[in-house]
Amino acid sequence: MILRSVEIALLMEHRSSVFRFSWCASSASRASLPQSILSLPLAAEYSIDHKGLYATGQSGGGMMTMAMDIKYPELFSASLPVAGQWDPALVKPLAHKILWILVSQDDDKAWPDESAMIDVLSKEGATAARFWDGTWNAEQFHEPLRRSTQNGARSTSWPSDR
Repeated sequence: MILRSVEIALLMEHRSSVFRFSWCASSASRASLPQSILSLPLAAEYSIDHKGLYATGQSGGGMMTMAMDIKYPELFSASLPVAGQWDPALVKPLAHKILWILVSQDDDKAWPDESAMIDVLSKEGATAARFWDGTWNAEQFHEPLRRSTQNGARSTSWPSDR
């Protein structure tokens, strides 16, 4: 897949700030993305832990999340791509990132790529756990979560008494 024209647009009500970034911009412009994000007016006014930034996106936003994690590996502490379609051959650099990948097995577009991505990441040393059933009650959900953490996966769940 070749991305021809994709932009990130961070729109904030605060002071009508708008920041745009184009993946098709010059390499000098692309190199400034991390600094541009960290210097937004929102970051200047509020105490933001620059080492605790997280990325997420659904569908095309999930692809954007993966692209930014690969291009800027130190920018985000963890990421949550949802139903993104990404080339599994490109994800090896993410094997040691904290990712929570969400996708439905019924998603004919995203499931094949995300499932293959998880296989690649596992082969590269990532700890992966696959589980979920949308019909589970809380106890049914927490049992496989407990098993995955016993096998080395890190997680937090609420309520925390389970």
